[in-house]
Amino acid sequence: MKNAIIYFSLISLFFFFSCGGSSQKKEVSKDKTASEKKVETKKTDNAALSTQEGMVNKLLELGIKVPEWYVFNEVNNKDGEYSISYKFNAEPGYVPTAQIWIDATLYQMTNAIGWKKKDYPSKEGKAYILSIPIDFNSRSTKNIVITYYLGGISTLGDDPKNFMLSFKYFELN
Repeated sequence: MKNAIIYFSLISLFFFFSCGGSSQKKEVSKDKTASEKKVETKKTDNAALSTQEGMVNKLLELGIKVPEWYVFNEVNNKDGEYSISYKFNAEPGYVPTAQIWIDATLYQMTNAIGWKKKDYPSKEGKAYILSIPIDFNSRSTKNIVITYYLGGISTLGDDPKNFMLSFKYFELN
């Protein structure tokens, strides 16, 4: 009887250690592949932000749908800060409509979605920076700067200025 208990205990220990050790190694390898996939996704996302389609998709993801009266101008990437700019003609009725759209977008983002809004210094027109945490457990933030010029006094002097709208997106760790 003693021998049966000893054999049963040894067999049980053998199975316990052989099954437990391999599952821990599998979890570590799963974690590595998940983090590697996250880095690859981040690189792909950043490459996509260098295109018009990528930036428009990012704006849509953030809750911003640019009206059709804005005409695409250009996309820039400067040190991980991706920007897209638009122009529009100041035809009758467009300036008040554009101001209403900007005010509504800012209101929706700050009140409904939870972005924090601050004034942002800009020579190009009126600008705001909006920030929101990437997730609840992180200090990293998504940031977007909304700059627009709808006429009136320009800080660039007497030179004629185009009516414009631009968005700059970046993340801070």
